[in-house]
Amino acid sequence: MLLLVLILFFQPCQGQSFNWSLKPSYKSPEHVHAAGVTNVSLFEKFEECVEWSKQYNNPFDFSEVSVQAEITTPDKTMKVDGFYYQNFSRSVVNGKETLHVVGSPYWCIRFSPTVEGNYVVTMRLTDSSGTHQLHNTSFQAVKEGSDMQGYIRIGKNNIHFQFDGGKSYFPIGENVCWVNYNRGFLVSEHM
Repeated sequence: MLLLVLILFFQPCQGQSFNWSLKPSYKSPEHVHAAGVTNVSLFEKFEECVEWSKQYNNPFDFSEVSVQAEITTPDKTMKVDGFYYQNFSRSVVNGKETLHVVGSPYWCIRFSPTVEGNYVVTMRLTDSSGTHQLHNTSFQAVKEGSDMQGYIRIGKNNIHFQFDGGKSYFPIGENVCWVNYNRGFLVSEHM
């Protein structure tokens, strides 16, 4: 019985084609887009992205190139690894999903502040030619404007889950990993 359930739920997605051609950026290092705000609400996403013109055999290999942000928070200094990002658009043609490159790739960091106060962010890229400073910015983390409860952690009783703010968390939901319908990964169309 279990085998039958596994076969039904884990069928390979059929009829998918992907266009992975990357068009490199030849621009000098420049600021692409940032959070663009001086205030970020607690537990909300802060994102900083920059372009870097140098090309790499594998930009996803940290031994070849890595981006890291040093973030000075009100109570400590931490390092957050960055990632290489390429935007795509999706379309379904003749029942097959196709991905199309949109714009140039760039490097990003994402971070969520957990403590109120001033945050200073310095992004650096390290490759075979050394370490390069990409961008500096700062923002103020504030309580106002966020309905986020914080991260989910094991509660003080070591039995239940709770948010950082102390409110209990009871996970209830469907366990649907994906829906095939022979149309690719556009699950959002079926929900």
